[in-house]
Amino acid sequence: MDNMVYIISGSALLLGAAVAWLYARSRSVTAGRELEKELDVNREKLAMAGSSLASAEKNLEEERNKVSELNRELAIAGEKERSMQEKYEHYQKEVDKLQEKFKLEFENIASKILKQNTLDFSVSNQKSINEVINPPGPAGIPGIVKPEIVNSQLDIVSITHFIKFRFGSNITQGL
Repeated sequence: MDNMVYIISGSALLLGAAVAWLYARSRSVTAGRELEKELDVNREKLAMAGSSLASAEKNLEEERNKVSELNRELAIAGEKERSMQEKYEHYQKEVDKLQEKFKLEFENIASKILKQNTLDFSVSNQKSINEVINPPGPAGIPGIVKPEIVNSQLDIVSITHFIKFRFGSNITQGL
């Protein structure tokens, strides 16, 4: 019986080991399946992260292209602005020169007009003064006074002036 105990103990031991092995195997298979499921989920997450990364890289590249395009446009705009500033300064200088030229021309024209007006005024004043000093007299009014009367009156005026000049004003007071 001793042997039997050994056989039963050995068989029980073998049976226990087989059950433990089967249990461990089923457990490891279950754990393996769970690990495979987790691995599949992680692979899906990795694939999604990879696609998100690819999408993000694509967006980043698009944004870099936009920034590059904007920088190029900014450079062009800066060049246009610089060119326009140079043109503005050039035109401003031309306008200043034209203003100076027009100012000088205006001064010259104003001076000429002033000289002409002064000359015209002087001539007009000279005529007025001559008319006051030497009035046209009756001869200046045609048809009213006969020429013979005018000549005799002029002779009288001429003689009166001659006497005044020659003998002084005292003699003419009696005339």
